[in-house]
Amino acid sequence: ADRGYIEGAIRHALAAGDQLEALQIFAEARTAIINAEEWVALARLVRIFPRNFVEQQPELLLADLWVARSQNDTKTVRANIVRTSAILNARLETLADLDSDAQAIVRRWLGELEALNSFACFWNCDMAGTIRHGLQCLASTDPTQLYIRDFAAVYTAMAYQASGELSSAYALLEERRRESWTLGPLAQM
Repeated sequence: ADRGYIEGAIRHALAAGDQLEALQIFAEARTAIINAEEWVALARLVRIFPRNFVEQQPELLLADLWVARSQNDTKTVRANIVRTSAILNARLETLADLDSDAQAIVRRWLGELEALNSFACFWNCDMAGTIRHGLQCLASTDPTQLYIRDFAAVYTAMAYQASGELSSAYALLEERRRESWTLGPLAQM
């Protein structure tokens, strides 16, 4: 994994019977894979895990949602948002029992789910919901989640525009441009 052989490392951990180590390897690579929009690679990595394990892990369920979104499968995205939301909300109930790092991870997952909710609302012609979920994503996600934040910003800006709030759309996109600029030239690509 340290040398970039993520799939091999995950397979090796699973063959050794260590699903949690495999999940950790996946979790550490997932944001970079999403930022690079490598949807086929993401789908391939999720499929390595046993399906019953995937159904219990927010990290894998969210990856599954992004793969479905990449295929514009709004029906699957909507259905899986509900299931993933239930699992995340169960984790949220135990948030006080988690250490600060674990709390930050759960909040990032919830913010990520907001981006997907924004997408689902947009394609359901719910512009107010698109804006609400998109802004919540931007408030909850980490700046390193470039693709997810840009995705939410674009859908939110489109919803602003569709609602006749063009100045809000431009302001949001300019804010994203400024934030990306502070992260360096790689974020500009």
